Amino acid sequence: MCRQAILLRGRLLPYMYSLFDEYRRSGKPLLRPMLSADPRDPRLARMWNQFLLGANLLVAPVLEPEARSRVVYLPAGRWYRWDPVCFADEREAGLALYHGGQDYLIDAPLDRIPVFVRAGAVLPLYARAPQHEADSETLDTELVLSLFADNQGFTCDFVLYDDDRESKAYLHGELRRERLQFSGPMPHELSIETAESGYGRRSQRYLVHLYRPDGSQQTKVISADDGIYSLD
Repeated sequence: MCRQAILLRGRLLPYMYSLFDEYRRSGKPLLRPMLSADPRDPRLARMWNQFLLGANLLVAPVLEPEARSRVVYLPAGRWYRWDPVCFADEREAGLALYHGGQDYLIDAPLDRIPVFVRAGAVLPLYARAPQHEADSETLDTELVLSLFADNQGFTCDFVLYDDDRESKAYLHGELRRERLQFSGPMPHELSIETAESGYGRRSQRYLVHLYRPDGSQQTKVISADDGIYSLD
């Protein structure tokens, strides 16, 4: 079970690396208090047993001994429960969509941590977790973009960041930022736009997983080049 959690962290590295870049530019931390999801919600100001990883991932760890469920309060909007997928190999499985502003009693078996993703989010992942340092070179060409559609009109931006991951050359402009814009609901489109190109693009294509509010899932391979891609 510990290994599963470590492997999930490995898959999340493209997302977290981009969050570090956001932190450097804006001061927004990787781990964020729940109040950052909706400053108008007084319940979030007092919440200490849930947190956000970036703006799009909500983590609700189990903190009580012997507990196999817990109450999760979701902020405004709509959220997908992601842990049935993210703690296992990627598979064809529908994800449940929850409405925010409510409490939910969520099952929490020992082999999973309750994790939710904001509807409309773009989540860049490795196709699999790196097993060792050299293995990451292969994974850089196997990037997955998990897209979580909303059931209302939406547009979501995410800045995907990369550099050589070894030196401080990024301080001199040797870095790459791509603006990923996901919009919907019909048609669902993904726009890729290079914002800064001081470092070469590692991936030539992206594997896209589109999760829909009706529980269906679609997988598609697209080019990593700039452009607007229809996902329907």
